[in-house]
Amino acid sequence: MMPDFIAFIILYSFLKLLRIMTAATVFMTAALIICHAGGSRRWGCSMLALALVPLAVLTGYSRIFYEGRMFLYSNWLQQLVTIKMAVCYFGIAGIPALRYALMCRRLRRSLKSMQRMRREEYPLFLKQKRGTCRIQVYLTKMQCSPFAGGLIKPYIVVPEYLKETLTKEEFYAVLYHEAVHIRQGHVFLLNIYALLKILWWVHPLVYILDEKLRENMEYSSDEISVTLGPLDVCGYAGVMLKTVRMKRQYLIQESITAFSGSCFAVLKKRMERLAELKELLNKHPCEIVRYKKRLKTSRAAAAMVIITGAAAVIAVSVPRYTVSEEIAVYDENMNLLTYDLESEGFQAEAANDAFFISPGQMNQLAAKYKIKGNYAVFSYGTIMKVPGCGGLGQAAYVNIRDTADVSLLGRQEWTDELKSFILKYLI
Repeated sequence: MMPDFIAFIILYSFLKLLRIMTAATVFMTAALIICHAGGSRRWGCSMLALALVPLAVLTGYSRIFYEGRMFLYSNWLQQLVTIKMAVCYFGIAGIPALRYALMCRRLRRSLKSMQRMRREEYPLFLKQKRGTCRIQVYLTKMQCSPFAGGLIKPYIVVPEYLKETLTKEEFYAVLYHEAVHIRQGHVFLLNIYALLKILWWVHPLVYILDEKLRENMEYSSDEISVTLGPLDVCGYAGVMLKTVRMKRQYLIQESITAFSGSCFAVLKKRMERLAELKELLNKHPCEIVRYKKRLKTSRAAAAMVIITGAAAVIAVSVPRYTVSEEIAVYDENMNLLTYDLESEGFQAEAANDAFFISPGQMNQLAAKYKIKGNYAVFSYGTIMKVPGCGGLGQAAYVNIRDTADVSLLGRQEWTDELKSFILKYLI
């Protein structure tokens, strides 16, 4: 038998997750439209839109999504959802979460067994620090595409045979491509989307956007690599074709970037984009200098947009919780009579450990609402998270004919105090 407060945590966490997914649908739909409209040329706009999708996580208390009709939606959800549904959802989410954790562990172990490339063999662009960490290059005997990963300790993995068969410039182009993935924050975004696929496993758009993210990351890294990297467009395209036969992704797909994917449609688009870049660079050789300036400006602008977006979402959020001051009234069958007793012209005194309403007021209330039965229920002190969703508080079960006959239904045990704390601050 599941402890009561554990069931409470699971249920309310599930309710919040459903509300956030509703808001995330708006974010993801907008991002998908931008990706389709932009194509390979407007990869910058697509990447920015995809980077804004995780901000949906901050909409758990947004006034934009939880007022008006969304209030009715939240209230409907709270009545519909059951603990069995919540346990089932999180139980299924645990499967990809476990798989992700095991694969990350397996990858870390494999990295320890790989040979590290000597520091003196590194090209100049890899000897530069990324924050406080340098990018580490590993050589593997596995037949795989080169890939990059690592959040705290970034790394690049390259097959030994590829290092031996490619020229020095071609090998450096592979390293440059993967270094761009790391320094542009692509690996970080892939890890974020891996977590979103675990939490929102039921939502089809998150999988579609994950593919769009990988596609636009390749456009980004290709363009930066041929513009600022060691090879020209033709040489770079040749390296891509040499690695395309390595179709098997190594160890884990969710949080790494591979140099060459096996999707023919995406590879074709990448080649078409490279042809466009070659024509542009031939016509405008000075484009490289302007590109460096634009790249720095676009990075700063993207960071500003993301920060501003996060601040805007937080600014339009309701308080983390509010304690309802209104007294709601129900009949003994829990049919709602009024949300706010005082606004209807009735007076009552409500406290956490006591409740009082005069016989006269009770008689008028019973007459106005034609209350059937012997009792009325007064609910107050409810902890509200967003309009239409809350819980706990106190409820008084009052005899209509004898208002001194009062039973307080809210308990004051340690588990109730714990649930109150969790509801206020952790969910």
